[in-house]
Amino acid sequence: MRSGEERRGGEERREERRERGEERRGEETMTQWGDRGLSGVAKNILRLETVDYRLKVFTNLTKVALTGVKEEMTALRLMTMQNRMALDLITAPQGGVCAMVGDYCCTFIPENDADGHLIDSALRNLTKLQKAMIDDGSPPPDWLTKMLSGWRELLFKIGMMIGIVLLVLAILACCVVPLVRGCIGRLVGSVVTLLQVEEGFLLDDDEEESEEEWINVIQDVKEMFKMS
Repeated sequence: MRSGEERRGGEERREERRERGEERRGEETMTQWGDRGLSGVAKNILRLETVDYRLKVFTNLTKVALTGVKEEMTALRLMTMQNRMALDLITAPQGGVCAMVGDYCCTFIPENDADGHLIDSALRNLTKLQKAMIDDGSPPPDWLTKMLSGWRELLFKIGMMIGIVLLVLAILACCVVPLVRGCIGRLVGSVVTLLQVEEGFLLDDDEEESEEEWINVIQDVKEMFKMS
C-alpha cells in the first residue's frame, strides 16, 4: 500500500514539475516574441524616419540643383544667341553661319528654363512637395485650435491693451499718486496753519476787550469811593 501511494505521489510531483516547466517555457517564449516584436517595430520606425529624412534632403538638393541649372541655362542661351548674331554679321559675305555649316546648322534652342516650361514646372512641383513634407512633419491642428485660431489675434490685442493700461496705472501709482498726495498734504497744512493764526488773533482781541472792561470796572469803583 505504501509503495502504491509513493508511486502516485511521485507521479503527481512529476506532473506538477512538467506543468511548471511548460509554464516557464511559455513565459520565456512570449517574452522573446514580445522583445522581437518591439525591436522589429522600433527598427521599422527608425527606417521610416531615415527614409523620410533622406527624401527631404534629396528634395532640397534637387531643388537647389535645378535652380542653378535654370540660371545657367538662361545665361548660356542668351550668350549663344549674342555670339550667333555676331558670327552671322562677320560671315555675312559668305552667306552666314548656316551656309558654312550646312545641314547641321542649329537654328533653335529649347526654352526649357523659361516660365511655365520643363525646368520651371519641375521647380514648382518640387516646391509644392517640399511644403507638403514640411506640413506633414508638423502635427495637424485639432478642431478646437481651428475654431480658436481667429480668436487668438483678438485675444492678443485685448491682452496687449489691458497690459498697457495696467502699466500706465502702475506708473501713476508709483509716481503721480505720491506727488498728488504730497501736494494735498501741503495744502491742508497751509489751510490748518491759516486757521490757527486766525484763531490766535481772535483770542488776542478777546483778551484786550476783557482787560479794558476790568479797567473800566476799577475806575467806576474808585469814583464811587471818592464820592462816598
